[in-house]
Amino acid sequence: MKTVRSTDQKTSISDRVSLKLALLFIGSFLAVLILIVGWTVLTAIGDSRDSAAESEAQTPPIIIDPKIGSDLTKALSFDAIPAATDVQNPFLDRANIGSNLTVTNPSNPSQDWSYVTLFDGVYRPVQGQPGAETAVEIINPKSIRIYNKRDGVLQQVVINTLSDDNNTINNEYIRMDKDGKITGVSHVTYNRRKSK
Repeated sequence: MKTVRSTDQKTSISDRVSLKLALLFIGSFLAVLILIVGWTVLTAIGDSRDSAAESEAQTPPIIIDPKIGSDLTKALSFDAIPAATDVQNPFLDRANIGSNLTVTNPSNPSQDWSYVTLFDGVYRPVQGQPGAETAVEIINPKSIRIYNKRDGVLQQVVINTLSDDNNTINNEYIRMDKDGKITGVSHVTYNRRKSK
């Protein structure tokens, strides 16, 4: 019996080496891919636990230094807008002599205050608020700008806009610190009382 040897022995070894290298490459790629996916899943679980723990943590109470407590109370009371106020004659006779604006708080009449304006942008004292002065100027036939100072420092600008039907006044309150930086903006709408 004769032994027959293949003449393609070199090609069969090279085919086997190529196949082994391809399988090694594919196996390495899959192993790295599985590690990356596993790492991503584990970090996502850890992040969700961290965020859940942060949301359950209580915020510490705010402690106000007693040295500035009274100043803070004054500042907050100045910015507060009374819950129930009556505004009388807000735009009365603007083109001629001027207007006397009076704000009353029915629940505490001692907090009433008023000022006279000629809508000329000149500062005038506010009655009922020591150290306060106000200047009012006309922007257009339906809008005025009010500048409020306390102890010589501009603290607030108010823009009043009268509606087309003359039944509401929209106010934009812009509060500032002593350097003129805006610290807050609020909006209030005043509706005309219905006649009884």
